[in-house]
Amino acid sequence: MTEADTKDIVKETQPLKDAEVAVSVESAEEGVVKNWTDEEERNVVRKLDKMIVPWAALMYLFSFLNRVNISNARVLDFDSKAGVGQMERDTGMSGNMFNTAVSLFFITYVIGEPLSNLVMTAVRPSVWLSRIMITWGVFSAAFAGTNNFAGVVALRLLLGAAEAGLFPGVSYYLSFFYKRTELAFRVAMFFGGAGMASAFSGVLAYGISQMSGAGGLHAWKWIFLIEGLPTIVVGFLVYFFLPDAPATAKGLSERERQIASDRLKLDHATAGERAFDKSKVIPTLTNPLVWICAVLFFCYTSPGYSLTFFAPTILQALGFAGVQANLFIVPPQVTGPIFLLGISYLSDKYKERTLFMAACILLNVAGFLGLGLSRNGAASYAMMFLTSIGTNGAIPISIALLSNNLPSHTERSLGLGIMLGLGNLGGIAAGQIYRTEDRPWYPIGHYTLVGISAFCILLTLAARFYIVSLNKKHAKSIAEREAKGEVISEQERNFHYAT
Repeated sequence: MTEADTKDIVKETQPLKDAEVAVSVESAEEGVVKNWTDEEERNVVRKLDKMIVPWAALMYLFSFLNRVNISNARVLDFDSKAGVGQMERDTGMSGNMFNTAVSLFFITYVIGEPLSNLVMTAVRPSVWLSRIMITWGVFSAAFAGTNNFAGVVALRLLLGAAEAGLFPGVSYYLSFFYKRTELAFRVAMFFGGAGMASAFSGVLAYGISQMSGAGGLHAWKWIFLIEGLPTIVVGFLVYFFLPDAPATAKGLSERERQIASDRLKLDHATAGERAFDKSKVIPTLTNPLVWICAVLFFCYTSPGYSLTFFAPTILQALGFAGVQANLFIVPPQVTGPIFLLGISYLSDKYKERTLFMAACILLNVAGFLGLGLSRNGAASYAMMFLTSIGTNGAIPISIALLSNNLPSHTERSLGLGIMLGLGNLGGIAAGQIYRTEDRPWYPIGHYTLVGISAFCILLTLAARFYIVSLNKKHAKSIAEREAKGEVISEQERNFHYAT
């Protein structure tokens, strides 16, 4: 980041006190005047939440549901001696072929994410996000028609390409509507859909298991049909109901649209400029924080996906029957999203990112260490709660950290695409961590994730040190310019990068 960047990012101010009358605050960058009350702004934010957050959470719920339903399908009609379920028998999978199928999804997924976000600088979000949902719904439902490993491989690759862009796209989209100090909690509400999907998928799989034989299909095929077809319907609804920008949101009055747009201009100067700016590409690609956050995200997704894809299998190995394994995964997966809402709210309130991230990952270390040491089913199950809480809590805060520190739309779209795209390589690693030959306690897998999580804590603290050094450099520059008699705006003087 350069000193010039500070002219593009507006300071993170402390919340203003409530006012009964409008106050005038002019943006040094945009000439925007605040002519609304704090209460009016809160009402606008509440309306935005109602219009945006439920759709965002629903989209990600279906995304994650269709991404991980292969893990629920695997344990139906499971043969514990052979270590395979009906799906693997029907498609000719054995050994670690299931692990390969899990990992292949992320090859096309990772490639597509940065490119997809750049498309969103030119295409309406309602159009692009709707397209993403409809195509992945089609490929997910198509799993019901496959009867060999080649078909599973092809569909996992297509599903990854289709889903690419949803997570970074919605993360970027939320920055169209929310201030920097509001973002982590909204990302948490959106991301919470993943945890709920993991929990809901277990309950749904339990119900679908009773349909085995209906229509001449095994239960695992019904899972893909029942979870894929509704996704297509939701995709069409997103096209009609998702607002594209504050200035065009149909659920707001003309004055509310003006407030929704202008408040962002007071928060960061480039809020209204969505056009692709090629001059921002190189600064983004050479920004150390983008790559630090990408590695951090890899450290989050490796344990996160490992448990998501293999928790039913781990529970199966611990003595829970196939159907029970899908049900018992629900409590840990519900606990994580509840925790992340609280921790993200505190992160926004105290304007602190990295310390909360490190605290969450510390829970991961404790959880996976406990799983590695335990030889008791109940104790291992308890450790899953810690790992769910730790992984879920860190992810939305890290997204807010990078988004807060990238000034323009081009930088945010590309930076988040790189972070989430490369970070999701953790999904490829996750598919290989829990190997069939390590059943039932999987010690190598657990200790591998302990190491990844410990490294993640160190890198998070290094990121904090780097950002603090940027703030010190900025303060020094301001002092030197003032000593030369240069006039410094109050906005630039009080600016600091989010830590």
